[in-house]
Amino acid sequence: MRRAALALLAVVGLAAALSGGQPARAQHAAIVLSGWERSEAATGTVYYRCAATANCGERSTVSYRRQPDGALASLAAFRSQNEAVDRDTIEASGGQIATIAILETSEGEIAGAKVQTVIKVIDHASGRREFMATVRLSDGMRSYSIVSTSGQERIARANLQLFLPIVMLAGEIGGPLPRR
Repeated sequence: MRRAALALLAVVGLAAALSGGQPARAQHAAIVLSGWERSEAATGTVYYRCAATANCGERSTVSYRRQPDGALASLAAFRSQNEAVDRDTIEASGGQIATIAILETSEGEIAGAKVQTVIKVIDHASGRREFMATVRLSDGMRSYSIVSTSGQERIARANLQLFLPIVMLAGEIGGPLPRR
């Protein structure tokens, strides 16, 4: 997966150079990853579904979306917001989702951007279990959310780590792309 991310960054860099040095923007650049099927909703959310399970894990999805600009709230507020969404999701599921439990919340910084992460386990009434890794990131000006789901926790985390630099690059989080 790391090799695929590096290859993608090289392709995006080449595309930027060929386009006269203009940076790629998430809403304009259709980033293609080997083994992933890409679609975009009318809401602006970009979805990737794993098509080659050897690359990204069975039933894996990753989505990202631009969020309102500005700095992120505190980590406690981020967790509280996730707990409220989880309650609403369970209620709206019509009994299909039994529980959603937060396993971990964390906060860090990457390339000058604040990154808040929450890892969850979702238990469905059918007995199926899935894991969700969610990130909110902001450089104080631009903000994005990324959601990774998979049947395995390690794969949900790995896919999130694969897409984090891609979304940061496409959205110019942490500063614009260097001009050549």
